[in-house]
Amino acid sequence: MTSLRAAMRPMRTELLGVAGVTALLLLAAAGVAVRLLAFDLPIACLDTESTSAICFGRQFDAQAYASFASKWSGLVGIFAIALPAVAGLILGIVAIAKELDQRTAVLAWSVDVSRRHWLAQRTLPLLAVIVVLGVVSAEVMKAMLGLQAPGIDLSQPIGFEALPYSGFGPMAAGMSAFGIAMVVGAVLGRLLPALLAAAALVVIANLLVSQGNERLMAGESLVAEYASVGAGRAIDFMLRTPDGRIVSWDEGFAEFGDPMTGELDPAVVQMARYVPIEIYPQVAARYALFHLLLGMAALTFAFAVVERRSP
Repeated sequence: MTSLRAAMRPMRTELLGVAGVTALLLLAAAGVAVRLLAFDLPIACLDTESTSAICFGRQFDAQAYASFASKWSGLVGIFAIALPAVAGLILGIVAIAKELDQRTAVLAWSVDVSRRHWLAQRTLPLLAVIVVLGVVSAEVMKAMLGLQAPGIDLSQPIGFEALPYSGFGPMAAGMSAFGIAMVVGAVLGRLLPALLAAAALVVIANLLVSQGNERLMAGESLVAEYASVGAGRAIDFMLRTPDGRIVSWDEGFAEFGDPMTGELDPAVVQMARYVPIEIYPQVAARYALFHLLLGMAALTFAFAVVERRSP
C-alpha cells in the first residue's frame, strides 16, 4: 500500500481533479433526477396527448417534464459519455510525460527495481480508475435515458447508436484513450505537446473504430421487403422489379416510376438493406474489443519506449 501511494503521489492533482469531476457528474445526475421526480407524473401522463383520466389537467406538467428532461438529462449524458475518455487522456499523459517534463524521471527510475516495474505500478491502478469511470458513465447514461423515457425497456438494445455509451463501450473507449495518451507522452516527454497530439489521435482512433465497425456491420446486413423490416439500422433502400431484379431506387424509379405523380408501379416492391438489432450484442462486443486491442497495443508500445528512451 505504501508503494502504491508513492507511485500515485506525483499524479495526485490529476487524480483529485478526475475524482472531483466524477463527483460533479454524479451530483448533476442526482439533481436532474430529483427535479424530474418532483413532477410526480404517472408514466401514462408523459405523453402530452394522453387521454387518461389521471392525466386530466397535467398536460402542462408533462410538457415541462419533457422539456427539462430533453435539455438537462441530455447534457448530463454527454458529460457522462466523455468522462472515461477525457480521464484516460489526462491520466495517460501524466503517467509518464509529467516525470519527463519535470526532469524527475532519472530519480524515479533509479530508485525502482526497473523501469518496467515503475510503469506497471502506475498503469494498473490507473486502469482500475478507468474501469470504474466506465461503469459510472454507462450507469449514469442509463439513468438519464430512463428519466427521459420512463416506459422504455433498457434491458433490450435501443439501437446501434447506443454503442459508445452503453455496456462496455465507455470503459473500452477510456482504455484506448489512456493507452494512446501514455505512448504519446512517453515519446514526446512534454505535457502540452503530448496532450494536444494525444487528443488528436484519440479523436482519430474513435472515428476509425466507429467506421471500421460500420463497415463490418454493412457486411452483416440483410435484404428484405421494406414492410417486413424489423428493428435495426437501415443502410440502403432498393426496389424489386416485376421480373425479380433488385435494383437501386434511382434506377428502379427511372424505369417504373411516374415522374408526374411520384408513384411507383404497383408491381414494384420496395426493399431495404438493414442490420438487424438481433446482432447488437456481437456488434457491441466487437466495438469494445477494437478499443481494448488499440489500448493494449498502445500500452505495450509505451512500455517499450520507456524501457529504451533516455530521461
